[in-house]
Amino acid sequence: MKGWGCMVGRKKELSFLNEQYNAGANSLVILYGRQGTGKTTLINEFLKDKSHIYYLAKECQTTEQQFLMKEELEKSTGAEINGVEFADIIKDSLNSFSGADKVVVVIDEIYNELKQGPALRDAIADVLENYEDKSVMFILTSSSVWWVENHMVKDLGKLAMSITAFNKLSGLDFVDIVNRFESLSSRQCVYIYGILGGVPGYVDMWKDKSSVKSNIINLFLDKNGLFYREPERFLKSELRELSFYNTILANLAAGRVKLNELHARTGFSRAKISVYIKNLIQLDIVEKRFSSDEGDYSRTQKGVYCIKDPFMHFWYKFVFPNTGLLEMGHTEYVYDNIIEPQLSDYMHPYFVKVCKEYLNLMNQYKRLPVNYEICESWNGKEHNIDIIAKDIETGELIAGMCKWSDEPYSDDDFAAMIEKLEYAKIDCEYYYLFSKSGFREDFEISCKQINNVILIDLNSL
Repeated sequence: MKGWGCMVGRKKELSFLNEQYNAGANSLVILYGRQGTGKTTLINEFLKDKSHIYYLAKECQTTEQQFLMKEELEKSTGAEINGVEFADIIKDSLNSFSGADKVVVVIDEIYNELKQGPALRDAIADVLENYEDKSVMFILTSSSVWWVENHMVKDLGKLAMSITAFNKLSGLDFVDIVNRFESLSSRQCVYIYGILGGVPGYVDMWKDKSSVKSNIINLFLDKNGLFYREPERFLKSELRELSFYNTILANLAAGRVKLNELHARTGFSRAKISVYIKNLIQLDIVEKRFSSDEGDYSRTQKGVYCIKDPFMHFWYKFVFPNTGLLEMGHTEYVYDNIIEPQLSDYMHPYFVKVCKEYLNLMNQYKRLPVNYEICESWNGKEHNIDIIAKDIETGELIAGMCKWSDEPYSDDDFAAMIEKLEYAKIDCEYYYLFSKSGFREDFEISCKQINNVILIDLNSL
């Protein structure tokens, strides 16, 4: 199994950092993303051929931080550091690179120090404004998405005016998961994607020689599993009032996706629920999902909330409500009687997402009969249509259905899709049908006579 050191899925981000480095002048780059997204791996790759200073800020008081930084940089750079203030430590370390025209200075997890006070912030500003011996590229990283997007600019003060670029590391795409697990089938990779999402640090824990069941039990259900309490740990690091967020997420995972449903179940005011959901949206955990406006818009749902992060969705649907059973060691029971019977339904929206990624890639390379800007879903009050994509010039439509089932796609499935399109009052020119378990032979034969029905199995993804 390949390691993430190969930079799977991070070529764009690496190119971004190199562009900033090659700009010539002093620069200040903010690199952030939740823990496990691969910030340090990316930085290590970027620094390989460059003069650099790296320091991981600890959670300690400022005076101790200065002592630790001085001692660590003396060892890593060989510099003779005379001062004990942050600015002196950084400048003396920079002076040790006598032959370099430019030095990269990385302060990893900068928030650990900035929440103690402005000393490090002011030191960075001093270096950017007054150090003239060589060019300096500062990279400040943080795993606190909430802090970066809500409080960082205020905490940086005037230094924020010196920021030259931001880069947020998001989760990896499905194609990156496939490239990561070359020995696994597309079916197994869809499970990984739908259960763990695209956080490299989480995906790295999946054992490719073990079954889906074994991985779920060992990672999520076992009391000693790495992910048994991970979502709560993550939320505690970003937000207060964990009990309220647990309540909201557990209800969303259970299918209560409208504001009125959440209000009726929790007793929280609608205003309070809206605030909590807004915070979860900012953390990329929850989203408000809107329907395509094709067809009869009066028959669509007017926006529902859902957990967009697969890892959090899986945990709050299957682990959180069953912790009593799991604490008693009933891991096999929870998997066999609770998870497995619901797993196909749970996986469906993530299979749809995979299919959309496939179509987006084909659209990018002009390999579809239409050229669209956005690939959506049609979410109705009675029926849903997995994929709707409209040509930006001709108005021609692609409709797609994604079947995640052990049963192959059949005539009955296609008839059901046509019925849904009629309900939605949508006329389409092309049908893209995706199936986990392939297609019935008779249906496949009949489709060969129809040039606007395209069949795609897992091996094509």
